Amino acid sequence: MAELTIIIPTYNHADRLRHTLEHLALQEGIDETEVIVVNDGSIDETAKYVDHLTYKWLTVVHQENKGRSQARNNGLKRAKSNYVLFLDSDILLCPGYLKELLAAQNKNPGIYFGDLFNIHFDKTERCVSLLRVQKTKDRAKEQLKKLEKVDLLVNMARYFKIWHPEQKVGWPCLTAANFSAPLSILKKAGPFDENFTGWGVEDHEYAFRLNETGAEIYYLDTIYGCHLDKAKEKINIPLLVENLLYFHKKSKYNPEVRAYLEFVSGHDSLQSLFRRSMNMPLTDCSEEIYFRPYKHIRAKQVTANGR
Repeated sequence: MAELTIIIPTYNHADRLRHTLEHLALQEGIDETEVIVVNDGSIDETAKYVDHLTYKWLTVVHQENKGRSQARNNGLKRAKSNYVLFLDSDILLCPGYLKELLAAQNKNPGIYFGDLFNIHFDKTERCVSLLRVQKTKDRAKEQLKKLEKVDLLVNMARYFKIWHPEQKVGWPCLTAANFSAPLSILKKAGPFDENFTGWGVEDHEYAFRLNETGAEIYYLDTIYGCHLDKAKEKINIPLLVENLLYFHKKSKYNPEVRAYLEFVSGHDSLQSLFRRSMNMPLTDCSEEIYFRPYKHIRAKQVTANGR
């Protein structure tokens, strides 16, 4: 039985999924790992691409388009390893990622995630080429920093670690892009909530429930993934707001969730979210950091004429 199962949900990401799997094939220990790709009813070339792959460590599951939560749950049902790594289909892992992750899990089981470089969609090929030629994670890291576009929603752990210089961080720092946990903890938290639809929120709600199990959340900034960002033609803002409000109600209006909502809506600072989610004081003399949701959404979108 494999020690680690990697679950990759995907929808219409054939080009990025190809990069993700090709880089996984270069990971030390991949032959002792199970990788489950759940194709969530893609209508591009995804099905044709994955069905022709011959990686012995790869299992492909096809389903109707039911969303990322259902796709992750479908993969989770098939996992039998000690540990699970959720990985998005547009993430490239640095050399040595799996080896270092498993070493951390075996030493002190918990919830772990690495750093994430958000690579703007016009720099994808440069990122892919860079990771191919560099054999060690440290040699590539400094160059990747020059390509990234920092995203507060996925990079807030960097700030939390400055303010609290330990591996432990708060649940708002965790996304489903590249996090690992023992299968036993995931079963205790339950499945991803399939009531979330559209883009966003379902992974932060899951992070909140993982935290409620009492498990520790650790930020491993010595390893990292590269997120190959993709321009979205349209983001349904009213639906996104509905998801946020549903999360708040489901949490029974938990004050930490309230703090998260105030941060992602741009009404309160990252420093305040740290204080309220970590339940500790913060003396920070720097300027308050705010997330700008509409600016963030505009940066993610592209119109039909590419502007």
